[in-house]
Amino acid sequence: MKKFYVILILSILFAGCGVESGTAGDVTIEQAFSKLFQSDDFQSRITAIVLSSQFKKTKLSNVLSERLRKVDGIEKTAILYALARNESDDYIGQFVNSIPGDEKGIKTLLDIESPRKSYFSSPSLRVISYLGSLAIHNDNAFAKLKAIGRLADGWQGDSISVLAEDAEKWREKNKK
Repeated sequence: MKKFYVILILSILFAGCGVESGTAGDVTIEQAFSKLFQSDDFQSRITAIVLSSQFKKTKLSNVLSERLRKVDGIEKTAILYALARNESDDYIGQFVNSIPGDEKGIKTLLDIESPRKSYFSSPSLRVISYLGSLAIHNDNAFAKLKAIGRLADGWQGDSISVLAEDAEKWREKNKK
C-alpha cells in the first residue's frame, strides 16, 4: 500500500509526465522514476533525479549511474547529487566539480522550479544546501557556494547567504 501512495504522490507532483495515477498500483517506484528520468520535460527530469536521492540504494542508483554517462550540465549535477547523497563518497568530488561556475550555468541551476512552488521542495535549493554542507570542509564547494550566492536574489539569495555565512563560521571555528 505504501508503494501506491508514493507513486500517487509522484504522479500528482509530475502531472503530465507519463505517470498516471490510475496505474499507480501496477507501477513500481523504480519504474515511475525511470519513466520520469526519460521525460522530455527538463524540470520534471531534474526534479525526479533530485527527489530520487530520498530513496536508499536501489535499482534507481543503477539507472542513474547508467544515465550519468550520457548527460552533462545541470542534469549531470542532479545525478551526482543523488548518487553522492546515498551511494558513496566517491561521487562527492565529482558532484562539487559539476556545479556550474559560469553565470549561465548558475542561472540554469537557480531557475529550476519547485514542482509545487514550495521553497522546501525546491530541487535547486536541495542541491545547493548539500553543497553548503560540503562547503564547511571543502574549499572548492565553498568557492562555488559563494559564486552561486552572488548571482542569486530573493528567497534563494537569502537562503544561500545563510548557508555561506554558516559555512564560513564553521571554517573559521575549525581553523583555530
